[in-house]
Amino acid sequence: MGKALPQVPNWLASLFIDQRIKSGSLAGLGFGGGVRYTGRTYGDALNTLTIPDYTLFDLFLRYDFGVANQKLEGLSASINARNIADKRYVATCGSTASCFYGQGRSVTARLQFRW
Repeated sequence: MGKALPQVPNWLASLFIDQRIKSGSLAGLGFGGGVRYTGRTYGDALNTLTIPDYTLFDLFLRYDFGVANQKLEGLSASINARNIADKRYVATCGSTASCFYGQGRSVTARLQFRW
């Protein structure tokens, strides 16, 4: 009795900023980033295996082609980077013999069309 649920942090928080330029020579450009925090958790029901807290940072850059050229309405491109510091952290544990690291730095690019 009185034990915390395994893999459920008491604290979980995130803050993201999204800035879009709507006029001028850079109209259509968007950029931003954020921070994600996951508090300490336990890897077992008895709360004997502690998983440390961690903080991760993300960035993105996007461009909306339709802002500069009406004929390209709906076309956008973006680059997203997660865990930009490439922090090595334990994401979860099922026991002392089965802990798993979270995802390292990842960068993805996307070309998208919405109609």
